[in-house]
Amino acid sequence: MSKYDKLRDFLNKQTNSSQKMTFSEIEEILGIPLPISAYKYQQWWGNAPIPSRQSHAWVSIGWETEGIDLAGKKVTFRQAKNS
Repeated sequence: MSKYDKLRDFLNKQTNSSQKMTFSEIEEILGIPLPISAYKYQQWWGNAPIPSRQSHAWVSIGWETEGIDLAGKKVTFRQAKNS
C-alpha cells in the first residue's frame, strides 16, 4: 500500500475529466503533508509510471498532471487522452 493510494482513490471517483486541486486539498485527502520536494520541484509532479513513485497513484488509473503551479501551490489532474 502506498501513502498516495488515497489520492488515487479520490481521482478514481471523479466524474469530470479534469480536477484542479491545491496542495492543501491533496494533503487533506492523504492525511499527511506533501514532501518539501512537491513544493519545490515540478519534476515531483511528473507522470512517470514507476510503481515506487507517487506518480504511480494517478498514472495507474489513467490520469496525468498538467498546469503545475508551484508558486500558487496548485496542480491540475486530467484523464489521459489514451485512457
